[in-house]
Amino acid sequence: MSLQSERIQLLMQRLSLTEMVHGYEALAEQAAQKNLPYCDFLEQVLESEANVRQERNIKVRTQLVPNCINQRILVWGPSGEPRPLSIRTAQLSCCRL
Repeated sequence: MSLQSERIQLLMQRLSLTEMVHGYEALAEQAAQKNLPYCDFLEQVLESEANVRQERNIKVRTQLVPNCINQRILVWGPSGEPRPLSIRTAQLSCCRL
């Protein structure tokens, strides 16, 4: 690993670009072998990072949904008595991130 690669990886870690840290060198080698223009290489690296973040985001959101559904939510009725919120409303309101 060259000094430049090490500096690039440290910068990626500082920016929390986790996928880029792990896949950067392989993509850089492929780009060099195929003589890809820099913008094409950059697009591939950024797309890889974006895909991993989207998958992680979906995973976190789907893990939160059961917790939202199982909570008992009470609201105050017009005459001041507590009443349960409908499950459908509770799902929509608590799972919106």
